[in-house]
Amino acid sequence: MKKTNVPGSQSFGQKLLQFIRNNTVPIMFILICAYCIPQAGFSWSYLLNEVMTRLGRNAFLILSLLIPVMAGMGMNFGMTLGAMAGEIGLIFAADWQVWGIPGWLRESLDRSRTGASFPSQESPDFSSHKPVP
Repeated sequence: MKKTNVPGSQSFGQKLLQFIRNNTVPIMFILICAYCIPQAGFSWSYLLNEVMTRLGRNAFLILSLLIPVMAGMGMNFGMTLGAMAGEIGLIFAADWQVWGIPGWLRESLDRSRTGASFPSQESPDFSSHKPVP
């Protein structure tokens, strides 16, 4: 009798091979990190601190990229405006060495002011609009 290709009929080896094929990049990333992190000689507290710092910084950049697009500015203008505003806010907060919650508030304020100072090029032009009689 021929075996059918029903999802529950695969052996453990076949399932493992399929899992490895479907997740090659994350598996290789984990293996490289597992080898290279101890070789770098950094302490775990330093690595965790750096990962959390970069995660927080990148989260604000992602928000600065998403909010203009969600507000309807369009991909070309909104993404560029959000990236510039986010980077300028990060540069100011890092240059003035304002960290923690005050740094986050300062960055958000700078990002908002920077984003608001650029006129939207995709807004409709109502100056030539003629009312319908």
